[in-house]
Amino acid sequence: MIGLTLALLAATTPAPEPVRFTGATWAISAFGGPVILNDDRVEGRLGFAAGLSGRYTWALFLADLELGYSVSRVAGTASGVAFDLNRHGLSATFSLHPFFLRALGNRWIDYLQGAFHLDVGISLEVSSVSLLGDRRSRGDPAWHWGAGLDFPVTDPNAGRSLWLGVRFRQIRVSSDIVRALTTDLGDYQILLSLAYRWNWK
Repeated sequence: MIGLTLALLAATTPAPEPVRFTGATWAISAFGGPVILNDDRVEGRLGFAAGLSGRYTWALFLADLELGYSVSRVAGTASGVAFDLNRHGLSATFSLHPFFLRALGNRWIDYLQGAFHLDVGISLEVSSVSLLGDRRSRGDPAWHWGAGLDFPVTDPNAGRSLWLGVRFRQIRVSSDIVRALTTDLGDYQILLSLAYRWNWK
C-alpha cells in the first residue's frame, strides 16, 4: 500500500523545470585556430594553436572569468636560420560584455549580441625553441587582449546547451630565448571554439 502511494505521488509530481537562461553559466570548451607571429621579419610565421578552457559567466552576461590551457607551434625562418617554436600557455582572462542587457530579450539574436565580449588577461608562456640542432626552453609572463562572439547551437533555456564561438586574441610576450633572431614571440590568434554550458541560476 505504501509502495502504491509513493508510485502515485511520483507519477503526479511534475518534473523540475530546467534552469532558464539568464546569462549566468558555467562552461567548458575546446578551441583551435591559426596563429601568426607578431614579428614580421620572421618568414613562415603562420602556425596553429589549440587548447581547453573553463569559464564562469555572471548573470545577464555581464562579465566572464576564464582559465585556459593552450599549445601552439610555428616553424619559421629568421635571418636565414630555421627554427621551430612550441609554446604552452596557462592563462586567466577577464571579459566584459558591452551589450549584456540584450540577454533580457531571450531570443537568438539577443543571445548573439549579448555574448559579444572584450577581453584582457595574463598568462605564463613556456616556450621551447629548436634552433641549429639545439633546443632551449624557458617561461615568460605575458598579457593579451582581444574580442569574441559566441552563439548557441541548442536551446539555452533547456538548462544545458552547446555554443559555438569565434575569438581574436593578441598575445604580447617578450623573451631572450632566441635573442639573436627575435625577442618578440607573441602572436595573433583567430580561434574557433565549441563550448558546453550549464545555466546556474
